[in-house]
Amino acid sequence: MSNVQDLQNCINKAGEKLTNAYQDFKAAKSSTKDLKKSLQNTLDSDPKYQLLDKREKELKKVRKEMGEDLADIKKAKEQISIETPEHKELDEFTEEFEIKFNETKDKEILKLSRDLAEAGIVTEILYKNGQLILIVARA
Repeated sequence: MSNVQDLQNCINKAGEKLTNAYQDFKAAKSSTKDLKKSLQNTLDSDPKYQLLDKREKELKKVRKEMGEDLADIKKAKEQISIETPEHKELDEFTEEFEIKFNETKDKEILKLSRDLAEAGIVTEILYKNGQLILIVARA
């Protein structure tokens, strides 16, 4: 029974210490808020700080507007590029190359699949994201 009482006393002491520490923490946090308010009031009354703050806001606004302008310019350039004969030729060449690659890939995978299946080594071959996946037959 003494062990249970000792355990209860330890729990109570720990609870008291935690409660006191939490109250100290809350008090410190509250005084920090007061210090921050005081600091902000001091800064708000400083003309140099006000001037810098105003300039910072203006620069942020200009930066945002410049970012929007740059995005518009990029879109306009892309649109002009798309409308050129060279871009159309590039698209056609890329499409033709992709078709040829896919045909070759499919043909070679089918041939390899047949050869390995006939040998009893592999039951299936897949090609995903540039990787050849072999599904091996179990012995």
